[in-house]
Amino acid sequence: PPAKRKVVMMQRKKSRFGKGLGPTTGWIHRAALRKHNVTQIGNVRYNHADKGSINYNIDAKQYTEEADTIVLCHGQDPVGLEFFDPIKKFGVLDVRLIGGCRKVSELDAKRAVKDGYEAAMSI
Repeated sequence: PPAKRKVVMMQRKKSRFGKGLGPTTGWIHRAALRKHNVTQIGNVRYNHADKGSINYNIDAKQYTEEADTIVLCHGQDPVGLEFFDPIKKFGVLDVRLIGGCRKVSELDAKRAVKDGYEAAMSI
């Protein structure tokens, strides 16, 4: 069934989502996301988030997406923390860190998937 909430996935990479996955695995995950009407937006540069929205750029154009929850998974890149800390400080949105963004020293794909699952189930 479609998600009860609007779900938008964003990534900083310009490439399609799941590009690094095996062909079958990628196809299965993309089909599941389509089934649940998940919007995917790539090539994103995060600017800021405030009460009820996230502001980002794609190339030179600025966009704003309504949001009540943000889940950040930035792999090994600590840039997510620069975005996360100010949001958490003001407490205006539910923001969660998962995967290597949460604990770079313990990067583990299995843990990142588990973190993502647990975040999704608690939202």
